[in-house]
Amino acid sequence: MHAYFPKPEGGSTLEALVYDLPLGMVFRNGILWHRGKPMKVQKMKESKIARTSAHLQWIFSGRLDDGSPLEASIEGVAPGVHELPYTKTDGSGYFPVSNASLARATVKLEQNETLETETGAVLEMGGA
Repeated sequence: MHAYFPKPEGGSTLEALVYDLPLGMVFRNGILWHRGKPMKVQKMKESKIARTSAHLQWIFSGRLDDGSPLEASIEGVAPGVHELPYTKTDGSGYFPVSNASLARATVKLEQNETLETETGAVLEMGGA
């Protein structure tokens, strides 16, 4: 997922991803660019993942480098959800990826600071 949160004094962005790897391993990575500096999202934990043909939603939380909490909610709804065929890396075929390129996102930070965008986020979910 990727989200841009515009502000007159300078926008913020959040990028996060989760990959399920072989042997039950999971790779999680996230970074928040806020107030001109990057902060890694650590200890990411998903609290909700929803995927239907008309609705995508991902809610997760974590801690930033300084230990402060982050809660993120990204959601796309029909008609803004599309399914795209992505080519498998070995070239043996395709797998479906649901895409919401005009999703809304909310990120809650410490001290009651909230970043929001109505259509400035992209959420993709792949797999069968």
